Amino acid sequence: MSAPDVFTLPAPYYLFRLLTGSDHMHFGWFRTDDEDPGDAQENMMELNLFFRPGKLETALDVGAGLGATARWLSRRDIAVTSISPDAPLVEYARLAAASDDVKHKVDFQVCKFEEFEPKIQYDWVLFQESFQYFDDVHSTISRARNAVRIGGRLHIGDQFLHVDLPREQGRFHFLPSVLKIAKDLGFELRTKCDVSRAAYRMTGRCLEVLRENKDKWIAEHAAKIPSIEKDVNDMLNCGTLEWDAYVGGHLSYELMAFERVQ
Repeated sequence: MSAPDVFTLPAPYYLFRLLTGSDHMHFGWFRTDDEDPGDAQENMMELNLFFRPGKLETALDVGAGLGATARWLSRRDIAVTSISPDAPLVEYARLAAASDDVKHKVDFQVCKFEEFEPKIQYDWVLFQESFQYFDDVHSTISRARNAVRIGGRLHIGDQFLHVDLPREQGRFHFLPSVLKIAKDLGFELRTKCDVSRAAYRMTGRCLEVLRENKDKWIAEHAAKIPSIEKDVNDMLNCGTLEWDAYVGGHLSYELMAFERVQ
């Protein structure tokens, strides 16, 4: 079976590989300013485990990305179902995981979460920076409730707004609204940790790497990826907006563990 080629995927997926050398697509937990971004992403996964339920045998990864989160969990003997509506991403993840020597192979599925019908109730349901992409918070958390067992946990690691903006203007969700909806739907917040100071080092570091390597990457990859200059500029613009929002106190990165109690 051939190895997957991340450069066949659209932006921003191939750019993350250039930035970090990793298939992880989430923020990192930086312990030092000069830590390698890929190592910081591994740190973030280790940190996530502190939020796990007491019994953890099964997990649902909502938004597979390139499959790195699901594969990381599977290497710790967790049976993982990982879903995404994007068929090329799922195919990439399947190819990347094909040779993994694990007790439970990841069950990658091409499926929208809105249409996913769980065959079991999972111990852990994770939104690893995928929560921001769902417009309807109530519907999303309600579906997560149906997918997790009583006593199991819903884990959300993502960016959240501290100002209440219309969805089309703000992109991210207003944190107080998310907390209230989760409580109304039968979840108790067990742990909430604002890790912005460590996590947003990722934004600053990636902006530095993009600026330092922009011309080099365009020269190396433009023949295969004609859109690379636009892709890099788009990521620079997006990252700058996020950084400015964080510095201005309007945006934070939160790790939250909710237990289903009813």
